[in-house]
Amino acid sequence: MIESRASELVRRAADDLLKEAIVERLRERMGARIREIARAAADLAADDIEANLEIEAHIAARREAHGADRGPAPGTKARTETAPKGKPKSPRRAR
Repeated sequence: MIESRASELVRRAADDLLKEAIVERLRERMGARIREIARAAADLAADDIEANLEIEAHIAARREAHGADRGPAPGTKARTETAPKGKPKSPRRAR
């Protein structure tokens, strides 16, 4: 057991050393370009998050305007199911 654990730790340490050397080399060669790429990727992710939040707000406003208390649209299932009071909810079974 100890030998197996030690072997795993050695593999992780070697991975860490390789990763550190790779990061160092990429910084040497790419420097500012890497930061620009990372910045662009972060901006794209932020744009996606903002768009999703706007869509969710629009859906929520539409549900509220059309009376969310009417329940789900015909042919659709409700997102959450509640069990009768006093009884635990049974787990869903895969079909």
